[in-house]
Amino acid sequence: MTFDASPEQHMLREALQSYLGAAYDLEKRRRIVQSSQGWSMEVWRSFSTDLGILGLGFAPEWGGVGGDGVDQIPVMEALGQSLVVEPYLETVILCGSLLQIAGTAQSQELAAAVIAGEARLALAYQETPAFKRGRISTTATRTGEAWRITGAKSVVAGGAWATHILVVARLGDGDDLGLFVVEQGQVGLDMIVYPTLDGRRACDLTFDVRLPATALLLDQGVQEALDFALDRATAATCAEAVGIMRRLLGETHAYTSERRQFGAPLATFQALQHRMADMLVALELSSGHAYHAANLLDAPSAERSTAVSAAKLFVGKAAHRMGQAAVQLHGGMGMTDELVIGHLFKRAVAIEAQYGSSAYHLQRYRRVSAERALQ
Repeated sequence: MTFDASPEQHMLREALQSYLGAAYDLEKRRRIVQSSQGWSMEVWRSFSTDLGILGLGFAPEWGGVGGDGVDQIPVMEALGQSLVVEPYLETVILCGSLLQIAGTAQSQELAAAVIAGEARLALAYQETPAFKRGRISTTATRTGEAWRITGAKSVVAGGAWATHILVVARLGDGDDLGLFVVEQGQVGLDMIVYPTLDGRRACDLTFDVRLPATALLLDQGVQEALDFALDRATAATCAEAVGIMRRLLGETHAYTSERRQFGAPLATFQALQHRMADMLVALELSSGHAYHAANLLDAPSAERSTAVSAAKLFVGKAAHRMGQAAVQLHGGMGMTDELVIGHLFKRAVAIEAQYGSSAYHLQRYRRVSAERALQ
């Protein structure tokens, strides 16, 4: 099966790559990562005012430009190639999906702020260092017209940069879930921020906050909404990994074409040509998996789940192996801070674990496939 980008998607990819090539090179990224904030407000605003990608995926009646998971592929590939740390994935794709499912006035107001570049969102869902779906102990208790949320969340990606945090909590003593919005700086919200392997930042949160009734965005079908949003974000990381793989292959080919040994470029050695051919095959197969998963995001949940887990399992492992191969072909300098190869490899390793490890998605694929076979 082949997937061809539309002319509009080609134009979007070229525009974003052109911008990032000029404004987000490795040295600029290094300064951003090492800054006290760890991200760039200037770059984030340019995503809104110059490129308009913060409106991608949001409904036109909300001020967005529409689009589906396939339309996010050129964006995520470009962000992956340049190793952008700004929280596009967390804000626009993961939390943006939840805002549109909720459909409340508060959700629409938040979406408008995101599109304008004024708001950044993070999802506080995970409660253990290892990613697991459906295990929530954080509770929300109704007290009159207000809510009190108590509990803790782990590894909240982009939480340190978020203006608003979407929190998943159990409603009272029952099994029903609620989705709440908590503003950064809320009394009773404590945050521990730390750097991650790939140069980004995450945080652990503890809650003992009191919120107005309007803070509840969704109280029906929350688990189904979360499954959809997490699958959409997982498919997007596959596209990001494809962008990383493209650059890994390009940088490796350029290096082996310039580096000479025994009087000839390394790229002329047959053994190394075979290694790079394997990298190209892995890239093309990963691209197909990413498009397939994105194409099925609006399919029935079982079909969507198997496609996304299959893609994450294949792409995560392929990107990890390609990173290892690129480092080996560059020699010891492949992991130095001066070359982009080591930074690409670290992000590839992080993506393999993000939103569920390879073992998690293999187990999920098997379970859902078995359930589908029995129907």
